[in-house]
Amino acid sequence: MSAIDDLSWPEAYKELLPLITDRWSVKGEIYFHQRLSAGKSGALVFIVDITCDAFSGQAILKLDALPDPEWQEKTENQRHLEAFEAIPVFGSKHLARIVNSLEHEGKIAILSTVVAQGLEYSLPWNDCGYELALNVLQRLSRSLLDDWNSDYQMAPGMQSPREMLSGWLGYRLDPEESRLHRFLSDVCGHDPNERCLMFEGHWYPNPLTFACNEDLPSRLSIRAAKGRLHGDLHGYNVLVRSHQSSDPEYYLIDLALYEDNQFLFYDHAYFELAYLLARRGNCVPAQWDAILDDLGLFHSKHHTLGLWQDDVGIVEFVRTLRRGVMSWVERHESHRLSFMESQYLLARVAVGLNFANKQIGDGARGHAFLYAAHNLKDYMTLNNVDWPRHGPVFHFPTTHESLSGFQTETETLAPKTELPAEKERLFDRMVTQLPAPQKPVIAVLPFDDLSRQGDGNGFVAGINQELVTELAKVDWLSVVSPTSTKLLKDASLSGEEIAQRVGAHYLVEGSVRHDDQRVRVTAHLVDTSNGHDLWADRLDHKIEDVFSLQEEIAAAVVGHIDWELRFDLREQARLKRGEVNVWDRVQKALWHLFKFTDEDTQKANDILSKTIDMTPDYALAHAVMANAELRKLFFTQVDDRKGAKERALYHAERAVALDEHSSFAHATLARAYTVYNRYDAAIAEAELAVSLNPSAANAHLVLGYTQLVNGQAKRALSHFETATRFGPSGPYFKVKLLSKAMCLYLLDNLEQAEACARTALEGRSVGPFGHYVLAVIMIRQHRIEGARQIVYQSKEIYPAMTCSRVRLAFENFQQRDLDRFVSDLQKAGLPD
Repeated sequence: MSAIDDLSWPEAYKELLPLITDRWSVKGEIYFHQRLSAGKSGALVFIVDITCDAFSGQAILKLDALPDPEWQEKTENQRHLEAFEAIPVFGSKHLARIVNSLEHEGKIAILSTVVAQGLEYSLPWNDCGYELALNVLQRLSRSLLDDWNSDYQMAPGMQSPREMLSGWLGYRLDPEESRLHRFLSDVCGHDPNERCLMFEGHWYPNPLTFACNEDLPSRLSIRAAKGRLHGDLHGYNVLVRSHQSSDPEYYLIDLALYEDNQFLFYDHAYFELAYLLARRGNCVPAQWDAILDDLGLFHSKHHTLGLWQDDVGIVEFVRTLRRGVMSWVERHESHRLSFMESQYLLARVAVGLNFANKQIGDGARGHAFLYAAHNLKDYMTLNNVDWPRHGPVFHFPTTHESLSGFQTETETLAPKTELPAEKERLFDRMVTQLPAPQKPVIAVLPFDDLSRQGDGNGFVAGINQELVTELAKVDWLSVVSPTSTKLLKDASLSGEEIAQRVGAHYLVEGSVRHDDQRVRVTAHLVDTSNGHDLWADRLDHKIEDVFSLQEEIAAAVVGHIDWELRFDLREQARLKRGEVNVWDRVQKALWHLFKFTDEDTQKANDILSKTIDMTPDYALAHAVMANAELRKLFFTQVDDRKGAKERALYHAERAVALDEHSSFAHATLARAYTVYNRYDAAIAEAELAVSLNPSAANAHLVLGYTQLVNGQAKRALSHFETATRFGPSGPYFKVKLLSKAMCLYLLDNLEQAEACARTALEGRSVGPFGHYVLAVIMIRQHRIEGARQIVYQSKEIYPAMTCSRVRLAFENFQQRDLDRFVSDLQKAGLPD
């Protein structure tokens, strides 16, 4: 909701201004403060300051076109007034009040109060933090029935499933008017009349065929509850009063689809699916199927992989919403439990078909259709409906476009109503703002045995198992069960098909060739989004101890994969345009951080500050922010070193508290402890980081660093070498080489130290310290002039550096090592 520069009376509605001024008795001008939305239909919504007979102050002014008279529909202000007046106690607490309205020649102006006394004092439910969102959801689920529908009625007679679905869906079931039939036939390639479809090896009833079926058994007819519906209830149409310590008020806005006599539970179902699509509308079909499978009530669970990472929290929100409905049923209609359960399931079927009918991305429509099918299967299981259980495989839409094109269609539940377009932008925001992101998913395809001799299959199977075991230790990845990938590969599916079935972002595949003396392993890391190899390598080993060899090969492959994937994800985030999620933002911040410039460090800091403001409980953002503060300390880019240390420690401790299993978070805390000279604690945290992800080059680098600053150069050296082996390229490769060179310098292994330092200086160097490390090595080799020349070169690039600033950068080293380093720099000509 951003302010705009051109805030004046819209040209398209200029003829309304004198009428409004006269009929509303406006005193003085109408002052435009902010435009909230605008869309293709011409609807405009503003915050204005107005003084008239009925009202004085800030208000919402909406200018729109009236519905087509042939549709014989109520206007939005009529619906809003009815909703407000139906239950005045609820309306005065949770709804805005219509102050004035005016209709003229097909156009309408509506003036209403601003909820929460100003939008500055509220935020959409979708933008609330976890605890606040859950609190409001619990009360909203109950209040929609207990308070807004305290006078609900049971509909006269017995209602068939078709009657209820038609009541909710209206024209959407008409093949001539609906987009559903064309979606199934043109996009998915199915006969819309097909009764059953198969997906992920399981049958599902076609909800469209069921909804249009006029020959269902009469025993499926039920007594149904009717009452009031909002009709478009999603997370941006519920505003929450901010800055209230407990049980903050919530408000329902946009009642353009309000109905006063409709079958109940539709609002709950609509909110549920809108929430699921907002949070997981871009996920792969296998993950969506796992979520729906977990939410299923009556059919047996079939998804072998279970829920994926933070999907557990998403499912809990849905269950909270459902518990509110079932609690109401137990208190009011406990003797009609099966009827109410059936009505609620059918409401979810209707909502799924509604969203599948919308003009949104094909992927989201496919998700919605599967949602309807899952809930219909539950309905059929509950009611023991005889239905075909075999049919063609459901072809999930292949286009996985961003949901940024996902628009709510603000349609009435029965008649055909055009889209009030101011909703498009709000729904677009809703579906592109995601919570803390998921971990990338990787699958290991069984390696091919190219030797085919003796018990070779057992040897290759051991390598496959070790690969999966090692990858499972990479804390930021999710690894698909090897049983699933083997079964799918044995079924002669291609790598691309396997990746789609298991929802993998990356595949590891390869081959093994061996004889009695040697083994050669070829491995590839494949990006499943485009089929391109991100990394490929060949490893040759002599066969001595078979088990050690399997472990060594797996560790080497996984070390490369861990490093290459991190680099690939940072590049993806850097290049991404348009809406980005939290993961993308943090990866982009890391990309800037690895540029090793003052400007990029500041850009990373800015990105991370905004990210933490939006998602305060995302561990990775805090860990990277701590690293940014530590970077500024080491490169002496900050005057308030005490404040930077405190911020680094705060964010590092926060990261570990939020994700105690994150290797990166523990490694960051280890670095933060070193700036406070807490060496034992730092080493313990670094060792924990390595144990959590033994293949993480960063964890080994930090463990080496904590030992180096504690005066244990010999022990540190082996970890720097491991870090270099696991990450033999990328932005931190120079840091690893310089760290190794520093160890060798302190150990007086000067020839090897010089080789490492000179390699680190090739191409783009890491700040001035590459020059300084090489210079002190040359001082120890008694090559004074050469050392002075190196320092002179560094002063041309970094003229402000002095020995005093170097002492600040290395202040956490043991005193004897620091004194040696600075003394040698002074001999090389770096000023005090």
